[in-house]
Amino acid sequence: MPAVVRLASLATLLLILTGSGVGTRAQTPDLGPLIADVRAVIRREYAQPPRYTYLEHSRDVDISTFGKVSVGPLRTFEVYPDPFFDTWKRLIAVDGKPLDAAELERRDAEHARDVNKVKTETPRQRAARQKRDQDEDREPAKRRVDVSHVPVM
Repeated sequence: MPAVVRLASLATLLLILTGSGVGTRAQTPDLGPLIADVRAVIRREYAQPPRYTYLEHSRDVDISTFGKVSVGPLRTFEVYPDPFFDTWKRLIAVDGKPLDAAELERRDAEHARDVNKVKTETPRQRAARQKRDQDEDREPAKRRVDVSHVPVM
């Protein structure tokens, strides 16, 4: 639906700019507010996370302190939109071998518990969780080393 709104807004803008609307050029509205509305719709549309399901294949790559590179197994995820988290990645296969039904069920139950916990938390608990999440997001940035100022020999 948002794509339809965007397309309609852009089509309206083009009609007004080309002067091929129903009325004459003298009757066209002020372009400033119209352009502002179109921009607001586009910003709002792109601000929302993608709401579709897809498959994702990934490998973890680890570089040791001595520079040795090790590559983890190929993992396949089903990625779903989630109302409480941005997305939910459901692991379905490792190295091309599907997980057994018991493991899938265990992981699904764990996710359901997490969602239920978020649904039933109080505003104070929610604020504490969000602060914890923000601190965890900042932690890797603190550990990054900026090597741009190190002289090259």
